Amino acid sequence: VQSQVLPKHGFEGTWSGVLQMLSALNEPHLAQNEESLHVGGMINHILFVEPASAIEQERDSGKVESKRVRVHLVQHLEEDGAGHLDVEVSEAATMGDVLAAAGEALGSEELAQKGRLVRKQGGTFIAFKKDEPLGRRRRLVLMGVDLKQILQETGPGAGADDDDEAKDDANDAISRKADRPVAMSLSVEQALELQQDLLQGFSDQGFRQKLAELHRALADTNPNKLRAERQKLILTVQSQVLPKHGFEGTWSGVLQMLSALNEPHLAQNEESLHVGGMINHILFVEPASAIEQERDSGKVESKRVRVHLVQHLEEDGAGHLDVEVSEAATMGDVLAAAGEALGSEELAQKGRLVRKQGGTFIAFKKDEPLGRRRRLVLMGVDLKQILQETGPGAGADDDDEAKDDANDAISRKADRPVAMSLSVEQALELQQDLLQGFS
Repeated sequence: VQSQVLPKHGFEGTWSGVLQMLSALNEPHLAQNEESLHVGGMINHILFVEPASAIEQERDSGKVESKRVRVHLVQHLEEDGAGHLDVEVSEAATMGDVLAAAGEALGSEELAQKGRLVRKQGGTFIAFKKDEPLGRRRRLVLMGVDLKQILQETGPGAGADDDDEAKDDANDAISRKADRPVAMSLSVEQALELQQDLLQGFSDQGFRQKLAELHRALADTNPNKLRAERQKLILTVQSQVLPKHGFEGTWSGVLQMLSALNEPHLAQNEESLHVGGMINHILFVEPASAIEQERDSGKVESKRVRVHLVQHLEEDGAGHLDVEVSEAATMGDVLAAAGEALGSEELAQKGRLVRKQGGTFIAFKKDEPLGRRRRLVLMGVDLKQILQETGPGAGADDDDEAKDDANDAISRKADRPVAMSLSVEQALELQQDLLQGFS
């Protein structure tokens, strides 16, 4: 579905395009927009909640058996060499079942009886009740027993009567790295702990100062480089935090974390959304606001941005044109720039820039700010015809530079270049198309 829909909205119909779309939809003005969140929730319901509910109903009716899942246990002590163990249990297991499976794997009644599985709350650990469901948790902290000692006692040299299979399990557990395998699922508690650690790292004054300097140096002159350098800076915090929560401290780990945080039980969790909003504010809103204040004070001029105009007709060969305007431009300024570029007073006077709303197009007012929009639909004039008239052979008096601009515009592809920014209207149009496909 995505491979069919994304190219219509300027993204590649590939996994890379999907990641760029997710990044665009995660920008603060969209991540906090109620309508976008609502449509996103409907999509998530179709993709994740509906199928899971159907399986759950079948499971309750006895048609489907609960699947087996792997759970990673880690001793609460954080020093090097703390014990770690993976156990396999039913997806419908309780915390008591997990302890029993761990005790059985290592032949330790002490682990099954005295072990406690806990979660971090503030600065303390709170024990799960033994009859509490495992749920979506795949990494648990163990207290109450010395797991490392138990592993050593059940390993080689523990006694001639040791069962060979138990020895192999213990040796395998000892050799595992402290970090759990990268998981695509986090419980609400795990997600909030991860987000709080990231928030703390991004709140560091030194980090914020470097981020502000990047924006000041590159926001107006080289926005593409700003995005790349900003991501490198953000990764300096992520690379320290993510390994503590089972993800690699790499760009790959970041993508897996974003995928995990985008699951329905987290994407619709108010507390997780709140912390995510605070992080987004520090990373994106705060630096941009500082630049905007400097711009308003006259210290920084409004930057120039490129806007892609496309004729509303969808047949092959419809007209397309790129114009450059001030970031503070209005819709009227965009039309004026397009008319000036092509020497067409008709385009500037009769052209209308529109947005899709339901099944109809609504015209923007000429004094309405361009804002974050970088792709606009044009109606009211035949752009293709105007481009042809201002192209080669239109007349000896045509300006050579205008000819070149027209020829360049004719040769452009219909789809806009891949963009990392979408207006609310563009995002909703994209989401509605995806929703239609998934439905």
